[in-house]
Amino acid sequence: MKHSIVLAALLCAFLASAGSFAQTSSRPLDTHKIYITSFFECSVYWNKRRIATLPKGTRARLLHSTKKWILVRYWSGARYITGWIKR
Repeated sequence: MKHSIVLAALLCAFLASAGSFAQTSSRPLDTHKIYITSFFECSVYWNKRRIATLPKGTRARLLHSTKKWILVRYWSGARYITGWIKR
């Protein structure tokens, strides 16, 4: 009798542990908090036209990403530049 009560209590303790409440889905990344820093100069494009150059060491906010392109926004001089850079 005593062994069955201890076994039941032990079983409940293992089933109710924090590890058994695993997260089933991951949270989507908040793109407002993701930044990249360029290690070399990159051309910035908008509508198949080169509009600027992302200088080496510049921090840019990632707005969107595809398989071959990254949409970034960065501060250059007196204005923000938004455009696509190739991966």
